[in-house]
Amino acid sequence: MTDPELSQQPLIAQESFCSAEDALKTIEMINLCIQAEQGADLERVFGLLKELLGFESLYFHLVDLNESGDLLEHADYQVNWPVTTKHPEQSAGLEHHDPVFSLLLSQQFSHHYWNMTLFQYEGNPQWQQIAIQSGLNEGYAVRSYTSNKREFSQINIAGGVDFTRRTEFILDTIKPHIHQAYTHIQKQRDQSLLEDREKNILQMLQKGMNRRMIAEELAISESRTQQLMNKIYTKLDAHNAPHAVAVSLSRGLIDFA
Repeated sequence: MTDPELSQQPLIAQESFCSAEDALKTIEMINLCIQAEQGADLERVFGLLKELLGFESLYFHLVDLNESGDLLEHADYQVNWPVTTKHPEQSAGLEHHDPVFSLLLSQQFSHHYWNMTLFQYEGNPQWQQIAIQSGLNEGYAVRSYTSNKREFSQINIAGGVDFTRRTEFILDTIKPHIHQAYTHIQKQRDQSLLEDREKNILQMLQKGMNRRMIAEELAISESRTQQLMNKIYTKLDAHNAPHAVAVSLSRGLIDFA
């Protein structure tokens, strides 16, 4: 999945806010993103980013929204994040520990300075209180979007952050590469997630076939069909058949009928 930002981000701006050492480490991070094949490969990227920017805490999100702006899919990675409990009003299978992300979810931005003590944000006020109580008073959030604007990644950093053009420049330079690397890894993982028969069942569900019709098509019992459907729901963290179909379509696991 190609991020449109990749073609718009110069590595070295005409007016650079970074040193030669910053540039070398940024190039190293980009190369690591290009070569990444699994989530562990990106740990080194986030480690280098921490060395460059000196933040204490980081939370990375990769999300997919439905047309109403609600979370459909969510994957994450964190470094020394101070919140350890899941905050209120989260859907099963989509839980995370980042109140800042929830407060900024409805907004669209490239990079954003957030301050929980100075500004009031939309969303559950408890989230803002959780952030403040956990020491997440201020920080940077940066996003990279895919072309449909409903899938994006977000990096939140807090603690020990220098709020300078240098920090913004480094984050804006590396974020589309992290986004592309993580979406590539997620796609590779998803492609190996489902068996052929499970994909076939999802295709039939997409066509509006019910459990009895699918059982007849596969020449198996309805109870066995339900077992297979439950297995699919578990793999996709889906609540029901329409949700499973929506998730599989968004991930490219099945084709539109």
